[in-house]
Amino acid sequence: MPARSVSLVFTRTLADLRQQNRFWSLMAGVISLVDSPPLWLNKLCLVAVVRCEGITISGNFYRNKRKYLAFLCKRMNTNPSCGPYHFRSPSRFFWRNGRGMLPPQDKERPGSSGLAEGFHGIPPPYKKRKRMVVPAALKVVCLKPARKCAFLGCLAHEVGWNYQAVTSILEEKQKGKTKIHYEKKKLVMKLKRQAKKNIDRKITKYTNVLKPYGIGV
Repeated sequence: MPARSVSLVFTRTLADLRQQNRFWSLMAGVISLVDSPPLWLNKLCLVAVVRCEGITISGNFYRNKRKYLAFLCKRMNTNPSCGPYHFRSPSRFFWRNGRGMLPPQDKERPGSSGLAEGFHGIPPPYKKRKRMVVPAALKVVCLKPARKCAFLGCLAHEVGWNYQAVTSILEEKQKGKTKIHYEKKKLVMKLKRQAKKNIDRKITKYTNVLKPYGIGV
């Protein structure tokens, strides 16, 4: 099964979105954030959406599969190369839905295709970046507990995406490496705290002298 979480990687961090990467998110909520005018009008904030296979869409799996199979039957009679184009990967599902939520005049704006990039899994450029989620798009916030939902990864696998197994294997490897790195980080933090305590004991008498003057408080 694919990693059931989605996260955002911002080239410049947004303080109000610093959340842990462990929740399922609804596609419409994520798209409404990354394609919102405050983000793309401000050229300083570029967004990359990773783990697109973990994005959820409301409605049961069979219903969403039927809708996409009906879409696969649509073509242009005179020249099929003009569209509609039937994408198979979760990242392209996300991109196409995001493009459909933009006004017509904004689809042609410079750099629109590179504004919000979608990836299945976590590619190397973003493995060591801080990842965030969209709190307003979380499934636990937007949907009632009894409501059914479908994952983009499972839906894409059913309609022709052949990399679900590969992506899940790479995700497990990435989680193993992340766990090792976090254990090392916890050890370093523990040693730093202990070193600070040792230093505090030695400089207590000097700190007490400086406190009345507002230094070292």
